Amino acid sequence: MDDYLLAQLQRNSSSSHLNIRSSFNLSNAEQLNIPHLIPLAILIASSTMEPHQLLPALPPELRNLVFAHTISEANPATNTGLPFKQKVYDSKQTKVVIVPVHHGNTALLALNEANFSEAEEYLSWLLTNAIELRIAVLFKGDANAFVQEHWDQKIQAHLKNLVKKWPWLGKVVRYDVRIVWEPTAWKRSKRKKTVGAIAASMVEVLIGAMDGDLKRKRGVVKAGLHVRDFVAHDYVYHAQELGLKDFLAPKGDAVNTQVREVCIAPDGLGALGPKLPPHLRSLPDLNEEKDLLVEEKGIVEWGLCMKGRLLLRREVELGKAAAKSETGECSGQGDPAERTYLVLMKECLGAGEE
Repeated sequence: MDDYLLAQLQRNSSSSHLNIRSSFNLSNAEQLNIPHLIPLAILIASSTMEPHQLLPALPPELRNLVFAHTISEANPATNTGLPFKQKVYDSKQTKVVIVPVHHGNTALLALNEANFSEAEEYLSWLLTNAIELRIAVLFKGDANAFVQEHWDQKIQAHLKNLVKKWPWLGKVVRYDVRIVWEPTAWKRSKRKKTVGAIAASMVEVLIGAMDGDLKRKRGVVKAGLHVRDFVAHDYVYHAQELGLKDFLAPKGDAVNTQVREVCIAPDGLGALGPKLPPHLRSLPDLNEEKDLLVEEKGIVEWGLCMKGRLLLRREVELGKAAAKSETGECSGQGDPAERTYLVLMKECLGAGEE
């Protein structure tokens, strides 16, 4: 395959008297490394802006195979080359940020500037087959005052309009949703409404744009609930549950693969905060602007508040009764912070028992 592609490139470049092997001194292992070929491609196109073809003799099926070979989880998540970059929905109780990303080859997309038809074809292939939607939710409301039905209706309307404008979003089968609960105020209550159940419902609404058949055949949904440490301390201190097992045991429409995880204490904010009794702790400044998703030079990463210490991760595959679970590590039984962690881990382990 490598020699064939090189032969096609050499044939295209013959008019410019360019030789791929001699110009770049490529080893056999590097001959199909697309970033190495990009400078050559731009040189070929520099003399004219007429449409060019990088792989003219390859049928569409083989070109798609080449495109698929460029996708790797080792590549950084990026929104480079995508027609839709980001959407933010901000309200009194939540802030929702939606960013599409891919793990493809940005150099191949850059060939569009040199008028290579494969660049547009590659983008079309990416939009159909290799997009992941990253959705970050800052839940800053009181769980007992939150009206789930109103929120669901508003977000469903927003998503419907978004898919109407960008139809390819309806073909996305990979979702990564992270919800951080950081209430500005909350009341302890005996009501059954829990943040775990609210977050689970949020996830079902946010993935609602996914095509039903694709969801069952190829859908992959990773969802995380991140509870701020000061909230966790307070709930444990007053012997109340967060409803974490409700979040870890999804009951919505069938998805091929679901990964749910619960985390606590975002990295960089302390192991679990100061070693003080929970009722003596002061609340942090919750009015400061938080970066949920950070984009720099096309690279998209999760913000600091969307990272945390793992309590439990649970993976469920459609048609399989058993779920794979992974717990975090807990030590130092006499430490108040570790006690909070241990109590919440036990609550998580209740998922799937009913």
